[in-house]
Amino acid sequence: MHLLRSLFYLLLGTAPFVAQAADEYKLSINPAAFVEFNRQDPLDNIQQWQQHVRNWLRHDDGGLLLDGELKPLPGRQVRFWDDADGSLHQQGWLLRERSPLDGGKSDWRLKTRQHDDKAIKDFDSEREYSRAGWDVSQSRDFRQRPTDRQLQQLAITPGTHWQSWPDKGLIEENWQLGKVLQSGKEVKMTLEASLWRCPDGRPLAAELSYRAGKHEDEAAMILFNLLKREIPVPATLPSTKTARLFSLGMGACN
Repeated sequence: MHLLRSLFYLLLGTAPFVAQAADEYKLSINPAAFVEFNRQDPLDNIQQWQQHVRNWLRHDDGGLLLDGELKPLPGRQVRFWDDADGSLHQQGWLLRERSPLDGGKSDWRLKTRQHDDKAIKDFDSEREYSRAGWDVSQSRDFRQRPTDRQLQQLAITPGTHWQSWPDKGLIEENWQLGKVLQSGKEVKMTLEASLWRCPDGRPLAAELSYRAGKHEDEAAMILFNLLKREIPVPATLPSTKTARLFSLGMGACN
């Protein structure tokens, strides 16, 4: 049975199904505020943000602390694929490509929120919490861009003349701010920061994020509520980086 399952995914061109046990918490940040400390040096900005989070936690009565050194994570180029009419998006799907900035193979992810569709019964289920509350989605990873036939098997009408959105992709910068401690003991939560820039360097979207298992629910919500309280944003700011990109449209970096 395991061999047949592996052959199935090999033929389909996807990665094997792996259940996602941890929820993801995402806190959107005004990208202009993210780079307010030093517009020329992203590392200086992120060090300032790390210190802010340390201080907020230290003076809060939630029993959480941030431990560890700042750690830059590999950068990536991010593209979303659709046709000029946004046909894929209109059908409730996202197709994302991410590739290392220093070269290497891309990874592809197809994502939807069509929870009851039998065509996605083998997709991974993901839960994420943002300023907008809980959201549930299903996704599948591919080793290359899905073919029209693969999309049709998922009841998706393929678009015509695929194109990247934005045209030249986004530059994603990532940092690990530290590991979260509760009452002196490490919990399985690592706080990270992520920034999307247009090819010309303009900041487009930013967020803080971390994953938490079911045993970290309380600590995860304490941390989220503290960050939400300390980082006010305009009411019109979308709840995640992806939501902000799509709210700006295909000309986001023009």
